[in-house]
Formats: sequence, structure tokens, C-alpha cells
Amino acid sequence: MGSDTAVPVSGNDRTESDRPGMRTDNAETMIFPSSHWHESVMQPDFSEWADLLAAGRRACRTHARLESLRASARRRAIETAQASKRRLCRKIRDAGVDLPAEVETTDRAAGSSLVVTGHQPVLFHGGLVWKYGWTEHFAREQSAVGLAITIDTDAGDPGAFCFPAPDPAAGGDQMRCESATWCATPDVFRYAVFRSSPERQSETDRVAAALRQTVSADQAERFLETAGIVQRLADAGLSAADAGVAARWQAGIGYVLPELCLSDLCRFPEAMSLTADIIRQAEEFADVYNAELHSWRRERSIKNPANPFPDLRCADDCQEVPLWLLDESVQQRFRVRVSRDASAAGVTLSADNGLSLSVPSNELESRLESLCARGLIFVPRGAFVSAMLRLLLADLFIHGTGGGRYDAFTDRLIAAWWNVTPPPFAVASASCYAFPDRRNRLQRLRNLESQLRDLRFNPQRYFGQGIFPESVESRLRQLMTNKKVALEQMQAMREQGRSGREIGKQIQQISNDMKRLVDDCFAEERLALEQMTPQTIEAIECRTYPWFLLPEEAMPCR
Repeated sequence: MGSDTAVPVSGNDRTESDRPGMRTDNAETMIFPSSHWHESVMQPDFSEWADLLAAGRRACRTHARLESLRASARRRAIETAQASKRRLCRKIRDAGVDLPAEVETTDRAAGSSLVVTGHQPVLFHGGLVWKYGWTEHFAREQSAVGLAITIDTDAGDPGAFCFPAPDPAAGGDQMRCESATWCATPDVFRYAVFRSSPERQSETDRVAAALRQTVSADQAERFLETAGIVQRLADAGLSAADAGVAARWQAGIGYVLPELCLSDLCRFPEAMSLTADIIRQAEEFADVYNAELHSWRRERSIKNPANPFPDLRCADDCQEVPLWLLDESVQQRFRVRVSRDASAAGVTLSADNGLSLSVPSNELESRLESLCARGLIFVPRGAFVSAMLRLLLADLFIHGTGGGRYDAFTDRLIAAWWNVTPPPFAVASASCYAFPDRRNRLQRLRNLESQLRDLRFNPQRYFGQGIFPESVESRLRQLMTNKKVALEQMQAMREQGRSGREIGKQIQQISNDMKRLVDDCFAEERLALEQMTPQTIEAIECRTYPWFLLPEEAMPCR
């Protein structure tokens, strides 16, 4: 088929306005150019988020202590995040990097509704850009405070990203996904460090050379602009995690939201109070936690014992709790266990860094504060991460698809342990691709492959749609007419008790001619699909390229 011939379109090629969950009645709410975004997920529909927010404002009111902790933690979080943002903005500008003017216009009344999202400090892919963009938009629409939590206590590489590179083994225009990083060995995000300046530059040059061959020279230059910003921030002494936040702010991604590090939240007395409660009742909490996990897996026929989180284990009378001990002196994190002391009036805290500390139960909060002052911070892990964020801060928490899957379990945990209706969450995610034209063609080719049988035997269904060239469609129409006449003749001969064998041969020949005509028509497209390597298809369909490798016009409108 020639390049001007259309290819059948399946239901998978609907535009975003056709997809459920997207609000399209008001153009002002469409903050993303919809033609660049696919597989959008908004659960529940965006129009229902305001009702969730109103429900979240009523959350925890039946639990007087939680309500009190929540009120003070929210005030402290807003003040701390805004102060942290101002400090980071000064560092960014001192490094010679400009920021959107709106970055610092985030003040809201402390009593406002609080819309929270968060993620590890990685180089954001499209799904995260979408989540943060809609969080900003919704908070602004509701005159609420928007807040982003940087999960800096997880382990990972804040300077890592994937990119498309030529595939020398396949040749031609084939490509593959490769990985790059501006950081040294992955570590706890909070402590990850940059490579040396020459090493970062070498990595940057490698990626830019690959982009010139796979995407375009313009895209390579756009990448180099972001890489130059990261270089300046690194040379100015910013941490790898802070530099990633700064680079996306500079691009207008999440720039309205003040950022609060989880490690800073865990220094709050309110967070320590929640943590102390779990430590005091470690065995009872673990029983509830594990029982809810077992029910969750059983109801969903899940066999993986780590899905959505591993059980909390008890061994040698030591109960594991969903906490890390973050040791700033060695910049590492360690699992925490709790055991009852001999008098049962207190607990013994132990961790893999050698910590062993007996504490009377009524002194737990003060001991946690003194440990924190020494650089030993207890931070949540597993379901306790989102439980802490939702109980202490959020009227509405905005997850991506991953969080949306596991936080339904957190709902159960909150209801079972704290005996309150959980503050609600919503899900927002979508995919954006670095090769939109090539991906659209790939989808058309796949649709063609799946519809080829119907095209061969029922071409009349596609007449008049531009699917076939005019000359081919004319020939197919004639063959369909001939086939219809032959079928009528065969039916008549059978009714007369005569053999229709010769007519049957004619019908088979007509069908073979139609098949051959259709196959020849689409031979070029079928060959193109066959020649694509699996690595090339993976590179075209990759949804985790960082924002600076995606079409610039796909980024959120400022």
C-alpha cells in the first residue's frame, strides 16, 4: 500500500476525548495537549475530585488525638515546605539557573484544604509529569494548598534515565533503550552523589550523540540544555536529589508545589508520635498489618508474598516494624526491630547498624527526638509511608497507577488499626512517547496485522474509507460481484440437485485473487513491521523516558 493509503483504525486508536476518565467539557481544564498523551487514567473522574476533597476534610474527626496531630502537622508541613522551597530557589538562582516566577507564589492560609502528591526524587517520566500537573491544577482550582512529598528515604539513583540509542547489532534505523546516569553508585536518594564533572560530561556527550542519530539534532540540543542546567547545579554543590527537582522546576514541572522531604516530615513531633505508637504496640500492629495483607492477597488470588508489601516478621522475640533507621553519620538506612524488655514497662529498639536501646514506653517520643538530634531518624516504610502522609497531611492524596494499586490496602490498614475512615486518594497517570509519529505508525501496522484476515475476506466493509487505493478497490468490488454471482449459481445448482464442484473452484479462485490483491496492497507495511526488531519496538513504546526527551509541546501549559 502506498503512503497515501489509510490503514484500518481499531478502538485502541481513540483520541483522549473518547477515553473514560478524562474531563473534556471545559477547555480551560485541559492543561496538557491531549494529542500527545495516551492511556490516560483519572480515577475517579476528575469531576469527582472535589467531593473527595470535601470528604477528606472530614477525615479523622472521630479520632480526637489524630485530629489534633493532623492539625499541627499540616501547619508545620506547609511552613517547612515553603521555607525549604525558598532556600532551594536561592541556591538554584545562585547557580545561575532561572526559574519560573510562579515558583515562589505558593502561600495559602494554613487552614486551607491540603492536596498532596509525592514521589522519589527521580528524573520524571511522562506519567509523573501528568500526575504533578493535575495536582497543581486541582489545588489551584479549589483554592487549596498543593504539596509534594519527596520520598528521599528510599534507595535509588536520582540521576538515572533511559534513552534511545542506535542498535549497532541490527543496523539501519533500528534502535534500543539504554541507561545513563549522572550519579555515582545508587544509594539512599537523600545521600546519592554526583559523578565527577568530566564523568558527567562524558555521559552527556554519549547520550547527545545517540539522540542525534535516533531522534533529531533539535532534540539533542534540548537534552543538552537540561544537562547543562544539571551540570551547573552539581558544580554549585546541590545534591543530586535537589538538582533533579530544580531541573524539572526550571522546565515548569511541579513548579507551583512546595516540596517537603519525607526525612524532614519524620523530624516532626507529630510523625514521631505516630511512630512511637507503633513501636509501643509492635506485636499488635504486626498482627493487624499481616492479617490485612493475608486477606488482601487471598481476595485477589495473589501468590507473591511480597505483594503489595512483605509481611512483618517476628524472630527470637524481636518483632519487625515498618520502619527504617536512617543513620546520617554513615548515610545508610537499617531495618528496625522491637522487643519487650524484661519488666514489660518498656521496649528495646534494635537495628542492623548495631543500635540497641531500651526505652520506657512513656519516654518513647522524647527518646526519638533525642536520637533525631543525633542524626538517627526513624522513617516509615511499606504501607506506613502513605498511611503517615494521609493521616497527618492530606485531605486528598494523588497517586500514580502504582500507588493506586497498593493504597487500597492502606485504606484497610488505616481503618483496621486507627479505626477511622481513611482520607481519600485519587489516581492520575498517562503516557507520553518520544517517537509519537513512529509509534502511531507502529500501532497502525499492528492494527493492520490483526485485521488482515477481515480485509482479505470482507474487503467490502472498508470500501469508501480510503483504506485501499482506488484501482485496488475497483478490482475488489468487481471480484466481490463475481463471487456473489458464483455463490448464487452454486445455490441454484444445489437446489436442482446438480454438482457445484466447478463453481466451487471458481469461488475459491476468486477468494485467492482477493487475498493476493489485499496482501500485495499491504505488503510494504507488513514487511516494515516484520523488519522492526523487538528492541526497536521497545524503544518506540517506552513510556519511561524522562521529560527532557519527550516532545516539548507535550509539557503542561503554564
